[in-house]
Amino acid sequence: MKQFLCILLAGFLLCCTLPSMAQKSGKLWSLGFGLEAGVPLSDAAKFYNFSGGVTARFSLRAGPGYGTITTGWIVFVPKDISGVNPQVSVQIPIKAGYKYIFARHLFVMGELGYSFFQTYVGDGAGNLVKTSTGGFTYAPSVGVQFGVMDFGVRYETIAINTGNLSNLGFRLGFNF
Repeated sequence: MKQFLCILLAGFLLCCTLPSMAQKSGKLWSLGFGLEAGVPLSDAAKFYNFSGGVTARFSLRAGPGYGTITTGWIVFVPKDISGVNPQVSVQIPIKAGYKYIFARHLFVMGELGYSFFQTYVGDGAGNLVKTSTGGFTYAPSVGVQFGVMDFGVRYETIAINTGNLSNLGFRLGFNF
C-alpha cells in the first residue's frame, strides 16, 4: 500500500511540474489518469458505504470538444450489516463519450459503455467466492479544468441483472 501511495504522489508531483498541453486548442489528443471517489445511491446505498479507485482516459479532439474512452478499477466498500457477509465489489468500466468545454474552464460530458461488476464474498471457511455480472453503463458529468488538472462530478448507473447500481462519483484527473 505504501508503494502505491508513493507512486500516486510521484505522479501528482510530475503532473504539477510539467508544462501543460493537455486538451489545449492546438493539441490533437491527451491521456489522463484520475483518482475516483463516490457515494452509492438508492439500492446500492443499502449495501455499500463508498467507492474509490483509479481511471485512465484517452481524449481525442473531435469538433468543438473531445471524444473520450475511459476505463479503470473502482472498489465498492461494503457496509457492516448484521447477519450478512460483507461483500467487496469491483467495477471495471469501459466507456466512450464526448467532453464539451463550453466556457473557458467548464465542461459537460456524457459517457456510455459497459461495466464488468465482480463481487467477492467470504464463505465462512476462509475462502473467497467471486461472482461476476455486468451491464450497460451511462454517466453524465460536469466539471472544471485548469491546466493539467480537472475535477468532475458525475451520476453513474450500471444496469445489472439484479437492478441498477447508481453512484455519485467525483474524479480528480491529471492530463498529459
